[in-house]
Amino acid sequence: YNVWTWIKNSIFMTACVMAGNAVIGLFTGYAISHFRFPGRKLVYAMVLVSMMVPFQLLITPIYIQVVNFGWANTMKSIIIPFLAQSIYIFLTKQYFDSFPFELEEAAKIDGITRFGFFAKIAVPIAAPLYTTIIILSFTGNWNSFFVPSTLLNDQKLFPLAVGLNTVKSRYFTQPNLTLAGTVLLTLPVLIVYFIFQKWFIQGVATSGIKQ
Repeated sequence: YNVWTWIKNSIFMTACVMAGNAVIGLFTGYAISHFRFPGRKLVYAMVLVSMMVPFQLLITPIYIQVVNFGWANTMKSIIIPFLAQSIYIFLTKQYFDSFPFELEEAAKIDGITRFGFFAKIAVPIAAPLYTTIIILSFTGNWNSFFVPSTLLNDQKLFPLAVGLNTVKSRYFTQPNLTLAGTVLLTLPVLIVYFIFQKWFIQGVATSGIKQ
């Protein structure tokens, strides 16, 4: 079995989706929270509505679009459609809503541009936010089964969760293989959580702000 290939596929898929959601979610959520532009409320409403639709209803149009783009049975099909998920945009927007506007006003008085404030002040203080995004995105994608099993049929492209399921279905009388696969799936999630748990349990970014 191509276990190492499945592990590499899982790492590549998870890293790409996790990075996309961390970057795009951070920029989009901050823009919706702190910028005032035409259609802002409509954009946020679309984010909220997309969260209310069960994913099982979305997989069919996603599959159709993947086929139309020529991405069927490729890694693009399980990465690109999921680089900007609404849940992380929502979390980022809610986080920055609680961000004191007085700090941004003080930065403007000191001559810091809006992007400079975002890059030098907002992002460093928002460590608990993108740590949460990293943990949730890593866990969801590392254990992803439904999407890859629907969009992929080449065993060489399977992530670990899908690949191990083929082992289980063929050797259902050998629980040692199933248990070994469970360890492979569980261990990275535990490692990531223990590394980032300090920031994961922190509150909103008020530690560096004095009223």
